[in-house]
Amino acid sequence: HPPNFFNIGHRNTEEMTKTLNLTILFAIASYHNELASAFHLPQPSCRYLIHHRRTATRWEPACRSIQHREDKLVMSVSTSSQASKSPPMSNNFKRTIYLHLWVIILSAFVISNKVKGPYPQALIYALNRPQWSLVHALSSMLFGGTIVLSTLMEYIVITCKKTSVIKFWFTSVPQYLDSKVVLVALTGAIVSGVGQAALAYGGLATSPKHVIGSFHLLTTFGLWWGITDVTTQKKAMEAVQNLEVEGDDGDDGVVEVPKVLKVRVLSNVVSCLFVVAMYALMVLKPGIGS
Repeated sequence: HPPNFFNIGHRNTEEMTKTLNLTILFAIASYHNELASAFHLPQPSCRYLIHHRRTATRWEPACRSIQHREDKLVMSVSTSSQASKSPPMSNNFKRTIYLHLWVIILSAFVISNKVKGPYPQALIYALNRPQWSLVHALSSMLFGGTIVLSTLMEYIVITCKKTSVIKFWFTSVPQYLDSKVVLVALTGAIVSGVGQAALAYGGLATSPKHVIGSFHLLTTFGLWWGITDVTTQKKAMEAVQNLEVEGDDGDDGVVEVPKVLKVRVLSNVVSCLFVVAMYALMVLKPGIGS
């Protein structure tokens, strides 16, 4: 005989209600994380979810196993995402390779113009002398101004002794200025200087002493910058990351400035002196009568 769903007793109704409640509560217990995240609700604990009248039915083992599986899933997903996001080589290594390539290419350009004469001619004669002079003035202004301004700013950052300011500066600004401003401006100054020398004096080999002296001074400055500035950037970042705050002000607390940061300020001051000397050579032109 088919069961009668419409004519059931009170006991059966109560048992069906209990079963339905337990089923709903078990579903909530199994998917409480998804429900809470969907409705932006706080996630309740598993042990207090299922309770019916005086009889408490705890699902701690099931919840713990579910949570254990979720933790393993999250861990595996995070590990795989980190593995997929991890670059094949570090940014510092890439930066070192690019810097060496830049030095080699620019050195080959200057040496070839010194030995062979104007080369490549398509580049040298692409602009006339006033145009090369404009490029040289703008590039030199950007190059020298960035070095002097960054030296002053770095000194202000160190003297303020604020953790947040020091961390922001040494983890972001020097690397950005070097790659995006200084190297671009220096490349423009050297190429335009060679172009000016070729159009005005026939090439670097026949240029006056102040032009050759400027290139020698620039080479010396590049060696100084590479030895004292580039090599200390990584040490400075490590020292900044290990800063210890004095007091209870958090990231705005006063810190003891690491020694490597003070050494960088002295190195930048010497770099500014190199810039002044190069400007003096190009403007005063020693050896050429007024």
